[in-house]
Amino acid sequence: MSDFYMRGRKHYESSRQTKSHGKGRVCETDGCDRILSMYNDNTKCFNHTPAKQPRIRGREDPRKKK
Repeated sequence: MSDFYMRGRKHYESSRQTKSHGKGRVCETDGCDRILSMYNDNTKCFNHTPAKQPRIRGREDPRKKK
């Protein structure tokens, strides 16, 4: 048999820490008590975040596809 083997590691170390934004944050909209994820960097929940336009460049209109 050949003495050439692939070497690997059982555990891979992450190159950087996962960004987190604090536990127990609440949506900043008055009257909303939704708790935000510690990994979500927004200050408002999904229901109160303003809608964004999607990236249009390179998008194909599904109505024009056959």
